[in-house]
Amino acid sequence: MAVESFGTEREDIQSNRFQKLKMKTDDEIRAGIVFFDEEGKKMFLGAKVHTGKDMKTFICKSTKEKKEICCTHVYSANAPRYHIGCVLVTYVLGKDSNGKLKLKEFDCIPWIFWEKTYQKITSADKEFPIISHDVKLKCTNGEFQTIDVQSCNNSIWLSSEDLKKKVLEKAKPLYESISKNLGMDASVSEIKEILGIDVEGADDAATDVDLGSVIETIA
Repeated sequence: MAVESFGTEREDIQSNRFQKLKMKTDDEIRAGIVFFDEEGKKMFLGAKVHTGKDMKTFICKSTKEKKEICCTHVYSANAPRYHIGCVLVTYVLGKDSNGKLKLKEFDCIPWIFWEKTYQKITSADKEFPIISHDVKLKCTNGEFQTIDVQSCNNSIWLSSEDLKKKVLEKAKPLYESISKNLGMDASVSEIKEILGIDVEGADDAATDVDLGSVIETIA
């Protein structure tokens, strides 16, 4: 691409920094969890990762057949955890002239969380299916992003085919961006460097796992 000359008029130049849901303590929002198939099986993306204080979060390289250095080395985070993501549609609501609740606008944002939050979502789903109901999210600890999940009324974003189409169009690229933000897809040598293990030459006999094979679509 050629070098361009321009002033301060370029509104299309934006940061590529990944924006995700971050709530403050006592914040409450109503949202829908967006899914991309009729059965709600394409709703979450998840991967097992290793994470710890002052350490980069990286994708676990182990498979069912073989444990790699990320799981066999002795350190505080050698037990992998599930890192999971989805896309939320959030609403700005108001009332019409008759006092009825009305959607003014909506927005979509990725939400990335851990196993405990996923368990809260599945519990809410058992009460009222989230493929047809919104959820109410309440943050009880902003520092650690501890968020309670409750079932809510029928999904606003599914209330009309036109609205659903607009939400899906906006949510799809966000959903596709989640995979690379669950954790670093590090090579075995890079993992050894992260763990402070001496690295000699190229990667050892451990086999790097393709990122696509460890990112799961979670129902």
